Parts: sequence; C-alpha cells; structure tokens
Amino acid sequence: YDASEPGDEDEDEDGDEGEGEEEGAEEEREGGSKAATKKAKREKADRERERAMRRVRRDKLRKYYGGNFFGAPSALILYELCYTLNRAENDQLWLACLGLTDHYIHGKMDYDIYEQFYSYVESHVSDKNINHESETQASDGTVVPIAEDGKVSSDREFRFMLYRHWSLYDSMYYSSYVASRLSVWKTNGKHLLHELLAKMGVSLAQAEQKWTFMSPQLRARVEEQMELIGGEYELGDYRYNSFQRCVGYKSLTSASDVVCAVTALVESRPTCAHKSSDGSDGTSPQGDEQDGQEEDSNTEVDSAWQESFWTAYDALPGKNPKSLKRGIELSMALQKAIVHEAVSLVEKRALTCLKHFRYAYLTRSQGSAAAATGGHASQDNLLAQPVALGKLAHFLVEIHRVNSKWVGTKARPLILLAERISTYLVVGVGCPEVAGEFVKNTFGKAFKLAAEGINARFRHNSFDTSVMEIERDDVHRFIESLHVTMDHAGRA
Repeated sequence: YDASEPGDEDEDEDGDEGEGEEEGAEEEREGGSKAATKKAKREKADRERERAMRRVRRDKLRKYYGGNFFGAPSALILYELCYTLNRAENDQLWLACLGLTDHYIHGKMDYDIYEQFYSYVESHVSDKNINHESETQASDGTVVPIAEDGKVSSDREFRFMLYRHWSLYDSMYYSSYVASRLSVWKTNGKHLLHELLAKMGVSLAQAEQKWTFMSPQLRARVEEQMELIGGEYELGDYRYNSFQRCVGYKSLTSASDVVCAVTALVESRPTCAHKSSDGSDGTSPQGDEQDGQEEDSNTEVDSAWQESFWTAYDALPGKNPKSLKRGIELSMALQKAIVHEAVSLVEKRALTCLKHFRYAYLTRSQGSAAAATGGHASQDNLLAQPVALGKLAHFLVEIHRVNSKWVGTKARPLILLAERISTYLVVGVGCPEVAGEFVKNTFGKAFKLAAEGINARFRHNSFDTSVMEIERDDVHRFIESLHVTMDHAGRA
C-alpha cells in the first residue's frame, strides 16, 4: 500500500529535473572556466615566448655592438671580385693569401674562422697551380728545369719567427709562441729550450746556424721530432696551415715572412721624419712659430709615410729581394725589441691592474733601449707604432695566459701607452681565455668618450678603433677618465 499523495511523484520528477538542470549549468560553468584557464595559460605562454625572443634579439644586438671586430680581409674580397670577372691571376691570389695571413698572425681573427677562409683560398690555389711543372724533357732526352716563378702553394708553417732567415735557436727564442710557453728569458725556460733541442738531436752549434745552412736531413729531423715531443713542452700546435710562393727556380717565399717584412717596412720611417728642419727633437716655441713648425713636421712625417708605403708595396709580390730583405731585417730587430720590452715590463712589475683593464707606459728611453738591444739603430721609440705596440700587447697577454695569471676573473684587457715626441700612442687589446681565440675589442667607443670627457687633444682616425694618439699632457687624466667611462658602461 502506497501512502503517498497522488501529486508526490510529479513533485519528485520536477525536483529531479531541477537538479539535472543545475548540474548541467554547473558543468557548463566548469567547462567554461577550464577553457578560460587554458586560454589564459596559452596567452601567458605566448607572452613568455615573445619576451624570450625579445631577450634573444636584444642579446644578439648587444653582442654584435658590444665591441669591434674585423671582417674578411679586403684583399680576399678583391680577389673574389677579380674571380667573378674572370680576371683572377696568381698575383691577385697571392695578395689574398697575404691578407688572410696578416689577419691571423696579428690576432684579427680566431683560428676557426681562419681555417674556414683558408679552405676557400686553398681550393683556388690548387685549381690555379695544379698544372705547374718543375721540369721538362728536351728532344734528346735531357731533363731541363722549368722556372716555377709565381707558383703559389699551400703548406704547413712553423710558428717559429722568420726561421728561414734566422737561426733555429733565435727563431724559437724570439718567437712569441715558444717564448711565452717556455719563459725562455728565465734560467729554467732557457734550460727547457736547450733540453728540447737536445731531444731533437740538434746541438747548440747546429741550432745557431742559419736555417738555410742546416742539412736537409737535420731540418727533416726537426720536423719529425717536434711532431713526437712537442706536446711535452706545450708546443703541440707548433704548425699551422699557410701559403708559399715560388720566386725564380726554387726559392720559396712564405706568406708569413712577407707579412712580417711588409708590416715592418710600413711602420719604419727615416730618421729625418722624427726631427724638424732645424735639427730639433720636436720641441718648439709657442705661438705662430710653433704652428708653422708643426705644419712642416707633419709634412715631413706624411712624406716619410708615403716613402715607407711604396717601399712596402714593392716588397708585396715577393719579387723584390732587396726590399724584402730589408723588411725581414727590420722585422727581426722589432721582434727582439718586443721580447726584451715584454720581459722588462714583467720583471719590473710595470703593469698596473684596475677594475676594468690593465695598463702600462712605455717611455721613449725604454723604446730606444729595447731597439738598441734588438740591434736597431733608431733613436726613436721603435715600439710606438700601432702594429708593433699591438704585437707587444698580445705577447704580454699570451705570457700571462699561459702561466694562468690572467684567466677567469683575473682576465682583463690590456692597454699600452707608448711615448712619442709630444704625444702618446694608445693601443688596447682583449684578453681571450684560449690561445687563437678572438675577443671583440670594447675600447673603440670608450677611448673616444674618455678623451672627449676631459677635452683632450687626440687623434682617433685609424681603421682600428682601439688605436688612438693623445697629447702627452693629457695622458694620465685620460686613463682616469677611461676607467670612469668603462665603470659607467659596466653598470648600464
């Protein structure tokens, strides 16, 4: 017996329907909220992705504009243009080889990029010189040598300084590569060099002969033994890929030798360019007389630079033995001066360390002493030239990187200031963690801002923006201003 009223069933059904509608509405709300949540998450992820992409773009721009660097050598670009016009000959190809070698040995590109360019140039060297023959046979069967004049070839080059024109001992002793790793100016370092030569089976008497006077068997032994034991003295990468050119019948000219010679010729100037017409050393009275003498001095300097340029230009093809020989002699004297000056700065602890960089001054007396020690007769500062001062700076960086004193948090760029007659030449170089690595130079803009900040008289018109010439009276204030400028840039 069912005691419920007749309308109770309808009420229950209505209640069930109401609950179902409420549950459906709640499900719809839950579904809508989930969709909104998913949409919000997607939008948030999209915003984060966009912010990440903007950060990446900003980092790329900051990295690109964070310092100065060198692009492809102009000689190589001109060769590509000649090749496109079907006018490329071995002369243009040799200039491309010299331009590429100059970039590498003067620290304007790292080893990996150099290898990429080298592969490209080497392919053209092989294509253009594959048909060169060294001899021919006459009708009667006589073998007649053929001049290979102008032939360009690729080969592995020693990192020993001008070893073809020097003795093996001197080329190793004054090589930045060997000297920095063995510390040859120290007693232990010189002992290591002698030990290395002994292990190679080369006596000191033989090592002190000119390379060209050594027997072919002994030269071959040096190459074989360096391959076997070079790694024991941290000289495992003692060779690198380079180029040579044949002059005459059998005379080979190395690209690195020509680059060193031409650079030395460009930066060498006649003694008359350093003095005014009345024989003074550059000091003159105030006023109009001083302005007139400065104009005359500038004219003499420009004339000397032109003379040096054309002398170096004649030596570029490698076919002017007289100019090339003079350039090689100047390069030897310069390298000796660089090593002696670097040793002097290290032993005297003349390198001052600041928060953002290290620096050192080179006076005219120091440069003249280094030049005299290196066998150079000039009374002017031999190292007060952009490339020469840059070589000295790179050598100092290499020395302290090898002995682990300038690595990690202790690594800082280096600035050298070489005294001239009335100015200082300023050159700044980076401090890479690994040998053969290129670090962008951040000194270009900083130099200009620091000089302008103290209203100094300066010249900043070089292709290399990390090179500046500043008045002698402003040089100390310039260093202080540079430190403040780089400190503000670091906080920005």
